[in-house]
Amino acid sequence: MSDPKSRPSKTHVVVQGETLSRIAADNGFGNVHTLSDHPKNSALMKKRPNHSQLVPDDEVFVPAFEPRVESADTKKRTVFKATLPVLFLRIRPHDLNNEPVKSDVDCLLEIGEAEDKTPIKTDDKGILEKIISPKLEKAELHIEIKKMKLDVLVGHLDALDTLSGQRARLNNLGYFAGFTEKDRKQFRWGAEEFKKDRGVTPIAVKEEDIDEVEGIKAPAFRTKLEKEHGC
Repeated sequence: MSDPKSRPSKTHVVVQGETLSRIAADNGFGNVHTLSDHPKNSALMKKRPNHSQLVPDDEVFVPAFEPRVESADTKKRTVFKATLPVLFLRIRPHDLNNEPVKSDVDCLLEIGEAEDKTPIKTDDKGILEKIISPKLEKAELHIEIKKMKLDVLVGHLDALDTLSGQRARLNNLGYFAGFTEKDRKQFRWGAEEFKKDRGVTPIAVKEEDIDEVEGIKAPAFRTKLEKEHGC
């Protein structure tokens, strides 16, 4: 956490890769609900119910910070306990044939700057799960049996109702949809291939179907994309 000194409230403008948990930690708060439950953030939380999917230029109200002071008898041991939410990194890897990696597969998860190397196994649903710091920015997942290395950027997945968020999900699912707003044709190709494979009709995606900010608004497409991607 940051140095626990008193400071006034402020409005924080989100940059790419930031999550609400990270913003809370950077400002000295151990509990993300200090921000998510604040009345001045109610409109943002309604728009971004997933704390890990903030979008650049979103505005987060950060309340004033006052270090808490407790009195204790110096002649005996005093234990202070804080109940804080736990943040998990969950990954469900697929191989190059888009098949889920079978359960109980040995993997290696490198956290941060590769200082923390954790052997980890997939569960019966093929999911890897590990408790992480709210300030974690990146990780590497090595799946030995598949000879695969996956780079994981924590907090970089934009919300589903954004063009960038839809593009990232399509890319993660193996439907190359480009990397920038300029890759419109590639995005259309990726979206159409996804719709064709996943049974979403109509398959065709027209230029006028793609909003510059919100991407494809069709509920059937968004619902299926969220379900297949997992978030």
